[in-house]
Amino acid sequence: SFGQTFTVETLLVGGTGVGKSQWAFEVAYHAVTRDPDPVPVLYVGLELDRAGVVARLTALGMHGRTANPDGSPVKVPWSDLYLGDGAALAAVAGPVGADVRGKLDRAPFYLVTGEALGGWSYADLPGLVAGLRARHPTGPALVIVDFLQLVGSPPDVREELRERIGKAAYMGRMEARKHGVSVLLLSATARSAYPLFAGEGKVDGGAVQALSLIHI
Repeated sequence: SFGQTFTVETLLVGGTGVGKSQWAFEVAYHAVTRDPDPVPVLYVGLELDRAGVVARLTALGMHGRTANPDGSPVKVPWSDLYLGDGAALAAVAGPVGADVRGKLDRAPFYLVTGEALGGWSYADLPGLVAGLRARHPTGPALVIVDFLQLVGSPPDVREELRERIGKAAYMGRMEARKHGVSVLLLSATARSAYPLFAGEGKVDGGAVQALSLIHI
């Protein structure tokens, strides 16, 4: 029924560079800017920094909204925004860009970042989802973790990559059921890249940003 909240825990798997994060950002953007009932999104980004996330969301909002003199759409690649390209910044400075920025300022989008190679632990997920539900106690909500190969273990716990991925997936499933949210977990399949995430490189805990709900 329309009054019922449906939840789902989904694991999106694909090779490196096939567009998993791009698709997840598109889902997130359309959720938080839905009018009149935006869906709150908690995005755990372990690959991009805050500026990269904002650039991607802004570029999605700009897509197809402006045209060149010949009628062709103006393209604003998120990477150009991230690198401070003059043309991209000029496009965002216009009226369409102002509209996009306004939507993102009002959007219930919550960003959590952590250093790669174990700087963010799957054990942090329950508290973050509880915080999301505290701010938005009813209705649908979406949690995205990007991506599982970069998820770490709790402090003083040593686990293999596959153990971390398995426990993170299980944690996502449990939180989806407990709090009535949808959880999207992204995972890469390139086995040749597994040594990069084997945990040999340690992250200084003092250098990791405090994990909390951050409103963009």
